[in-house]
Amino acid sequence: MRIVRDAEWLRSRLIQSGDCLVWSGARVKGGYGLFRMVVGGVRIDIATHRFAWELAFGPIPEGMLVCHKCDNPPCCRPDHLFLGTHADNAVDRFAKGRAEGRRNWEAAHNNKASRENLSEARRRRQDAMVDTLIANITGETPRS
Repeated sequence: MRIVRDAEWLRSRLIQSGDCLVWSGARVKGGYGLFRMVVGGVRIDIATHRFAWELAFGPIPEGMLVCHKCDNPPCCRPDHLFLGTHADNAVDRFAKGRAEGRRNWEAAHNNKASRENLSEARRRRQDAMVDTLIANITGETPRS
């Protein structure tokens, strides 16, 4: 049976690392495991954690990601994986503190605005949008 053979093949290329089962083959930027497979005469790249999910639980619904509870990109251990949307993945990343660089945007080398300046600019923009909307409804000129 092909699924059993595929599961054995994947398992033969995993190594124990702490609680994780880590892919020992090629990885892409970000550390995710990757292998190539020929399906119907077409060569495709497959992320190992997604392959592990499908072997363990079945097809991945359209638009869903396979995320890691363990935050270890090459991990293929099924109980370390969960399905989620991009939003779910972002919430998980922030909740685990893995997005500190993005949270600390004021420290970015190319940032010229402080948090207060940005808030003020947003408030002014919103006021201008409201003024324009009122002017369009009433036919009056928006205040400047």
